[in-house]
Amino acid sequence: MLTSENTIGTHRNIKVLLTIREKEVLYFLSRGFTDFEIAKKLFLSRSTIKTHRKKLLMKYDARNSCHLVFLALSNNNYLQMVDSF
Repeated sequence: MLTSENTIGTHRNIKVLLTIREKEVLYFLSRGFTDFEIAKKLFLSRSTIKTHRKKLLMKYDARNSCHLVFLALSNNNYLQMVDSF
């Protein structure tokens, strides 16, 4: 049984301000796209996508991309963008 002391990724009510590009990257990460695939979709370099992902991890204080998506889903509607990309 997990207790609150050893649970990683608990729900936190945090307000995170994201750029439009960070929202786009987060959207694609939540759908399982790789950095390379996101770069192709957004016409950016893979290193630029990695930079955006690192900034997102820092802003959400997330341990990894899975944790990032969990926190984003738990705290806002950024991932509910229209599938028009």
